[in-house]
Amino acid sequence: MLKTTFKASAIIASLISLSSFAHAEKLPKQSPDFKANYNLAINDSKAKPATALCSATVHDLTKDKKYKYDRFGFTQADYDAVTLNKTTGNGATSVQLTGEARLRSGGTAWEPITVKCVVSKNKVQSISVTVKK
Repeated sequence: MLKTTFKASAIIASLISLSSFAHAEKLPKQSPDFKANYNLAINDSKAKPATALCSATVHDLTKDKKYKYDRFGFTQADYDAVTLNKTTGNGATSVQLTGEARLRSGGTAWEPITVKCVVSKNKVQSISVTVKK
């Protein structure tokens, strides 16, 4: 019994520590660059519309000078590996896109990140950026 309780505690502790890296972001206003970023994802990277909305929205986060990242980068391989899941009931789509982000405060180092969006009725409803450590 003690062994099972310890295993469950360890699993819960690791889930709590993993979730502490995720942070739901306040949805940004669409910038003048939004449409160009959306079209770039659709035309050049052949992204699906929900993925392009997520990508263009996360790029708009960088417009806020208080936001910790000043740039996001996604390769063709990142777009090809995207995960889309339809949620039941409300018709929303969950998008998971991996890539890299550069910290605004100094340096040129890029961090591996995962962006998660919920898209419904051609609009991003929520977005979070998780650092992959």
